[in-house]
Amino acid sequence: MMGWCLTQMNRPLSQLPTQQQLDVLGSKNYFTFAQLVEAALRTMTRLFIGMLWSLAFSLVFGVMAARYKTARYFILPLVNLLESVPLRGFLTFTTAWFMGWFPNNVLGVEAVAIFGVFTAQAWNIMLVLYQSLRVTPKELLTVADQFGCNSWQRFWRLEFIYAVPGILWNMVISQSAAWFALVACEQATVAFPRTEP
Repeated sequence: MMGWCLTQMNRPLSQLPTQQQLDVLGSKNYFTFAQLVEAALRTMTRLFIGMLWSLAFSLVFGVMAARYKTARYFILPLVNLLESVPLRGFLTFTTAWFMGWFPNNVLGVEAVAIFGVFTAQAWNIMLVLYQSLRVTPKELLTVADQFGCNSWQRFWRLEFIYAVPGILWNMVISQSAAWFALVACEQATVAFPRTEP
């Protein structure tokens, strides 16, 4: 199913209907049940891919900020700054950037939507992971050291497990922001020159 959604996302922009075609057909004739199911599956795929990117970002930068003092001085102010930028601020420059990566392809527009989902939740998930890593009880860390866990094992067997409730809670809360971001991205109009057949 995910593969089918990805193939539907990777097609030329010329295959999408124009506003004139929609006006002629009417929304009742164009949006059939099958097309609504396809749109719902593609939306869920966007949310899923955005969540995966958010988790990957959180694991890399949350751990770096928690472990390294020098990185913390750069990562935390940058994340706090990016968290305060409204979604429309990101969409102003990223739309042209992603459309340039995938010219005349639906994948450019899909990448904009996925990036919108990412920006809606990545900062929150990263900050909760950072906070959980910083407040892991020292007693648990001592026990992990006594069992001979190296830093990799200690992270995956103790610290990450300790952070999971906060991460899951924040993922659920961040989904509301992701839905808002997705709606904002899906209603943005992308103008490009096109001729009617």
